[in-house]
Amino acid sequence: QVYGTPTLPEGVLTIPSGKTLNVEDGKTLTIGSGTTLINEGTITNNGTISNDGVLAVKGTLTNNKTYDGNGALNKLGSPTLDGSNGSALTSAAMDGVVITFEGNGNGSGVSNLPSIQVITKSTGNPTKPTATPLRANYTFVGWSESSSGRTIIADETWGTTTLSDNKTYHAVWKYNTKLVFTAGSYSYTYGNTAPTVEATVTGDGSNPPTEIITYAYYSDAGCTQSVSDTPADAGTYYVKATYPGDAYNVEASITTAYVIGQKELTVTPVTDQSIYSDEHPAYTVSVAVGEEQPTFTGNLKVDNAKVVDDNLTLTDDEASGFKAANYTWALSSSDVSITQDNKTLAEAYEGEANRISGAVRGSFVTVATW
Repeated sequence: QVYGTPTLPEGVLTIPSGKTLNVEDGKTLTIGSGTTLINEGTITNNGTISNDGVLAVKGTLTNNKTYDGNGALNKLGSPTLDGSNGSALTSAAMDGVVITFEGNGNGSGVSNLPSIQVITKSTGNPTKPTATPLRANYTFVGWSESSSGRTIIADETWGTTTLSDNKTYHAVWKYNTKLVFTAGSYSYTYGNTAPTVEATVTGDGSNPPTEIITYAYYSDAGCTQSVSDTPADAGTYYVKATYPGDAYNVEASITTAYVIGQKELTVTPVTDQSIYSDEHPAYTVSVAVGEEQPTFTGNLKVDNAKVVDDNLTLTDDEASGFKAANYTWALSSSDVSITQDNKTLAEAYEGEANRISGAVRGSFVTVATW
């Protein structure tokens, strides 16, 4: 029963078989432009039906008074169109076809499927649905005319296609590919053997991934600053594994840290050396990587009977390819004995000639042990 002058809500509405809708005299039923009303039962109109959407009749439509509007009146099969003003229906009615959208979930549940569409046979055009179907572990990629097909209907095709019979479109899916690194992160010390970066991919069980995983390196966690080659210098980097996707599996990528730690060099004061109070202890340095030659600025010094750092700093050596940033250093923990004269070098020697000839003034005493 219609009360007042209602406008039906947008979407697809159905009057089921065996049910009757009465539009009484003085009442108006409005079918808006975004509404499809499918009548599988009976509509009896003694008032006004104003149709600017789609009225699809599969059962009975009896029009005894006013039918108007710019919408489509479509016959589905062989409905009954009658009434004292039935001529208004027969002049407007055209054969219609029904378009349905099938989830194609292969036994798994699909939700949020689009409503059916009704268009005029041979002249109407289907509309690309705005609703996106949902299926666990899959991504919807479009609609196909075949349940087994992978050809997606192009956007521009929807508005130009005409149908002479009912049509079912089938959802096309791609599996949500899963990438996993074989390690939580990758790290090693400069100069050691770099770890093998590897990821595994899991895809659709019936149509497993077929493409190759690629790897790229970046200097930032957001993967916006690319590194042209696999990093070789010490630092924190990020490696991104990407599966490019295929006909059945979506593109996917994951990122993890790739850390190259600094190599530690050991600085060892020379044992049993003798120095004057203003001289610095001599030292040796552990072997660097390959042919690289460690170089330093600054010195060691004796302070309060201990050998300590006196601004000893690693520096680059371009000739050997030594990069200070790839290394750190620490004093050896081994004990050494250094004897130190209580005089300065100038006090102990009378000029360079006497130093070269070994003319020493003063005596050495042991003052520092490491």
